[in-house]
Amino acid sequence: MPENLRALLVILILATFTFFFARRATQPLISTEQFKRWRNAWLGVTLIVFLAGNFWVYVILSALLLLYLGKREQNPFALFLVVLFAVPRFSDNIPGFGLVNFLFAVDYVTVLSLAVLLPAFLKLRKQADTVPFLRYWPDKLLLAYLVLDVVLLMRDTTFTDAMRGGLANFTDVFLPYYVASRGIKNLQQLKEALVAFIIAGVLAGVIAMFEYAKFWLLYSELTNSMGIHWSMGSYLGRGDSLRALASLGQPIALGYIMVVTLGCYFFLAKYIQNRFLRLLGWALILGGLFAPLSRGPWVGAAILVIFYVLISPKATKRLTYLALATLLVIPLLSSFPVGQKVINMLPFIGKTDTENVDYRVKLLDSAYIVFNRYPFFGSVKFNQELADLGMVQGEGIVDVVNSYLFEVLEHGLVGLMLYIVFFMMILVSIYKSIKEVSDNDSEVDVLGRILLAVLVAILVTITTVSSILIIPVVYWAFAGLGLSYVYIAKGYVTQKREADFLAYRLAFESLPTVPAYRLAFNSLTRHRVALDSKPIYRIAIKRTPSSQKKTNLTSTSETNRKNNSTPTAVNMYSLARALRPGIASALTSMHSPVAASTDLRIENSETITLNKTLTSETKVSIVCKIQVLSGSNTGRELFLDKVLTKLGKPGIQLALITKRQNGYFITHLEGINSPVVNGTMIGERSYLLKNHDVIELAGIKVKFLSIITNS
Repeated sequence: MPENLRALLVILILATFTFFFARRATQPLISTEQFKRWRNAWLGVTLIVFLAGNFWVYVILSALLLLYLGKREQNPFALFLVVLFAVPRFSDNIPGFGLVNFLFAVDYVTVLSLAVLLPAFLKLRKQADTVPFLRYWPDKLLLAYLVLDVVLLMRDTTFTDAMRGGLANFTDVFLPYYVASRGIKNLQQLKEALVAFIIAGVLAGVIAMFEYAKFWLLYSELTNSMGIHWSMGSYLGRGDSLRALASLGQPIALGYIMVVTLGCYFFLAKYIQNRFLRLLGWALILGGLFAPLSRGPWVGAAILVIFYVLISPKATKRLTYLALATLLVIPLLSSFPVGQKVINMLPFIGKTDTENVDYRVKLLDSAYIVFNRYPFFGSVKFNQELADLGMVQGEGIVDVVNSYLFEVLEHGLVGLMLYIVFFMMILVSIYKSIKEVSDNDSEVDVLGRILLAVLVAILVTITTVSSILIIPVVYWAFAGLGLSYVYIAKGYVTQKREADFLAYRLAFESLPTVPAYRLAFNSLTRHRVALDSKPIYRIAIKRTPSSQKKTNLTSTSETNRKNNSTPTAVNMYSLARALRPGIASALTSMHSPVAASTDLRIENSETITLNKTLTSETKVSIVCKIQVLSGSNTGRELFLDKVLTKLGKPGIQLALITKRQNGYFITHLEGINSPVVNGTMIGERSYLLKNHDVIELAGIKVKFLSIITNS
């Protein structure tokens, strides 16, 4: 059997293993149908690249497959991420004519962007709710950076080279950034994007571990089978070990990808209930991070973990545990031959390949000389000038192993400042959004901290590698995800504040006394809910007789609390906390079914009535009930005769069924996971229940039954 086909067989076996466990690990977040589309897309492009036998046949077939799948995918950016590393980024040129040697180079990322992201871009531009480009400051900085790049290319090279550079900027920078920042419009889509990247990263990590163990680069024969030349993808060693590549072409590019995968997995791990699956995920990612033997990504991974812990709750306690674990692991590693080998490869303390450090020091000195020649706008020919200064490596190339150094040499101080300020604005915006959310238990807060930590780790890691291959595509894409998060979080905060205010206004409008207000206000203050209390206070004062204003507030409140004679706002406060962020949709007519995920458990049920105003406004009489279909209470029925009915266990998982004018709606209240209705996850918004709908909660199924009559 040809080596190319042998490699394909191994990859398919490794991929089957990975997809098998990935399906179970990601089940709480994505549907089975979506997972199958992603799996088929990855397997499809892999089979095409190994079996095509010709570069242009591979390009055409891949483009057709990706176009077809992209039209069927509701989240094209997630599809883009899941297949981003499926194929090496080798390229070939489209022949030119006359004085033009070639039109432009074609590679896998070009095909993928044009087939998946370009149609998404055109579709997003036509949608009314899409924020126009240049609305945000990062948009303007990015455009300035891209224009500067093309202008500088026209200065130092030919017009056709500048146009090729413009096309590369469009496919590698603009499209990933735009579709990520505009196409990811809600929390569920953001979660899908992170899950897609994790699947892609774990697949690359599993293949990398095999390559490291077997001293066999599985993608190395592809260029020969297609008859093209590629400077990347060659065998490299460190010490007596092979540095794995997978499909990334360079060990450090693979390590970089695994750092980002590690950061994203911090989110997914919270959803994986099976301990074996959760630990297996950590093991595969860390193994993939180790296999390329790239020390720069190891530093990036360490920064990722430390920074994520720093911005998480109980940071001091967790940092202490992390430091103790590090102090214990290093001596333990040194007691084993393999461990000693690992320690020798570590940056700063290791003794393997110390000449790389010497090269980087010399590179900085030489780069400073070249920088002084072109300080403001750089030069596209800086590589040749570095070569003249003796910076050519054994491979016959000059490798500027620092993306910031690369930027200042190619684009000067002007380009570097645009580059840095762009990412700083994204980071600051994410950090401010996390502070505004101020809810450590919410998915929005966790996602923000993860995106912030991932971007910080990326910006640290690229100090050890130039922006080659897939590296810039990933950080521009995650910058776009960061911007999308900012405005998802903004919507969440707005909804939360409106929900809290609405709940309290409904409560206080029914309160006859100031003491009841004070009791609720104390609870409000104790829990630090962001809410302007002045309008509520004015409502309470207006509804309170003058004689009662002089009453001892403390004693009256206590009496009301004990006797339950006054509908105090404390119960309403508890309800507001439970309903957030779904209360806005639960108390108004706003609703929109959204796909989401998970399992729930019905432990008990309780009913809560808001006030007489709500019930009196009901125009339709709906007699509804819930029938338990499984578990110990099979056959039991619960009539939904109140405005609000809560199902679940407080502190673990709660769902709310709301009686409105136009029907009954189910809303996710608290807990990591949301309800599943008829096999589909409902997400964070209200879902209109229909007769005979089956609601699934932690393996227990209940059926919604309704009889609608005119009132």
